[in-house]
Amino acid sequence: MMSMRTVELYWSHICVMHNFEKEHLARARERLARQGIDLRVTCFGMGYGRHMASYLHDEDAVLPDIVVSADLEVFENARIAAKLGPCHPCASWMELKNTPIVRASRRGDDLLPFVAIPMTAYGSVSCEGASLIEAVDQCRVSFGGIDNSAAKTVVKAVWERYGEEAARHVLEECRVTDMPIEAFQAARMGAVDVSVAPSLYGLRADGVRRVHGTFAEGPLLLPTYFCARKSVDEETARAVRAEIMTPEAFEFYARNADLVACCADASVESSQEHAERVWAVDQAFALGLGPRFYDVYCDALEGAENLS
Repeated sequence: MMSMRTVELYWSHICVMHNFEKEHLARARERLARQGIDLRVTCFGMGYGRHMASYLHDEDAVLPDIVVSADLEVFENARIAAKLGPCHPCASWMELKNTPIVRASRRGDDLLPFVAIPMTAYGSVSCEGASLIEAVDQCRVSFGGIDNSAAKTVVKAVWERYGEEAARHVLEECRVTDMPIEAFQAARMGAVDVSVAPSLYGLRADGVRRVHGTFAEGPLLLPTYFCARKSVDEETARAVRAEIMTPEAFEFYARNADLVACCADASVESSQEHAERVWAVDQAFALGLGPRFYDVYCDALEGAENLS
């Protein structure tokens, strides 16, 4: 009888695609079981009561062997990132596309980009050629969600490029919603002029009453990552990676959610695939913000979770 190796996977990925993800993970577990690997999956995010970063921030959090996450606080919060180490240098375990978006999504040796979520402009006003800061000064702008990485990425990106006061200005002037789709809905219903939201939503623009475009800085990237701690051996971690990051998964995300599949062999492209200008937050900058980020963010947004 084959002895089973147990692997704990923490998963927080694309919430609007979660029905597919549950089925995909169930099939991956079956394939891995035939290889002697018992993959145990714990999901976080919408519908599960807690964000992954919030859980891992706890003193008594049980650590996983492998993480797949769109919750970037897992990698950008210094306290949480330190807990996860040491990790395997998994960034070389899959050939990546050599495009501006995928190059901008790379973050050191221990994070393997899975997909990149391009966040773009959608609303009744065209923002083509205007910076996000100009749009905020001239229009009513929304973005979200407060306790997930989309809103935090907007604030960190503005802070990195334009400074802390600009980040404060954006937080004060914009409508910040609980979830990204609520920011999109605010623009769709005319409550604001423009939303900063995943390009999946922007593709619904009719080009007349509602338009879709990018700010002057380019699509703002929200990448997702695979990370394997050294609590699991490399051979097993590579096997799990191969069964999770499959051609079928990359095709599904690109075709159904307009995500940029980072794998070089991905067969379907996002509408933002060949953007020449790309806006991405530098991981070292995000880590360096430390508690100051939460001071500013939580001061502006009542009820936002403070992970300092």
